[in-house]
Amino acid sequence: MKQQITLLFLLICFAINCQQTINNTIFHDGNQREYKLYIPASYNSNTNVPLVFSFHGLTSNANLNFLYTKFHEIADTAGFILVHPQGMLLHGVPHWNVGLSGFSNIDDIGFINVLLDTIISQYSIDQNRIYTCGMSNGGYMSFLLGCQLSSRFAAVASVTGSMTNSIYNQCNPSHPTPVLQIHGTMDPTVLYNGNFTSSQQLQTQIGKTDALLPVLYNRTELMFGLAKFTVDFFFQL
Repeated sequence: MKQQITLLFLLICFAINCQQTINNTIFHDGNQREYKLYIPASYNSNTNVPLVFSFHGLTSNANLNFLYTKFHEIADTAGFILVHPQGMLLHGVPHWNVGLSGFSNIDDIGFINVLLDTIISQYSIDQNRIYTCGMSNGGYMSFLLGCQLSSRFAAVASVTGSMTNSIYNQCNPSHPTPVLQIHGTMDPTVLYNGNFTSSQQLQTQIGKTDALLPVLYNRTELMFGLAKFTVDFFFQL
């Protein structure tokens, strides 16, 4: 009876295109790399769809990032494919190599480049609408991709992440790149005005070329429940 119910569910999903959550791996640079892929029910291989990368923070993982971001719920309505890559362990802690001297030798840029090729070969992706976002260390990773793989990413978003000196100094995006930065002014870990891992104040960290250089034009305070937020608005030169 249980097998019949399972078979019936699978047949229904096949008929109405149920969403899929896929845990998969690829082999890169001597390592088995993991990622979680979410395919919305609306996906049709006859139509190219956007692709969104979401990167977890230091010590976190792809599964937790999937659960707390809830981007899959947005993917269901917006119709994009979602991928949560998994960082390699460094001293037992998942991380992304974002160019800190002596921090890591993992080739995460190469991994994401190969992962992109893999997903594009398997699904119908609009290659003009590939986006990256991340939390903390994952935000740093998103900026790194916006700088070093800018030809493949249309826009960058980061929550509490920033840029290392090496990312900033090597940043040379090939096109004007929209950036969303969400950052608390009282963040004690990644300071809003910069720290030893940052290159300069947040306003100028986002890029050193015309393609990524924003100008602060308005600062306002917003209330969300009992919490008060300061929001900075930028425009691109």
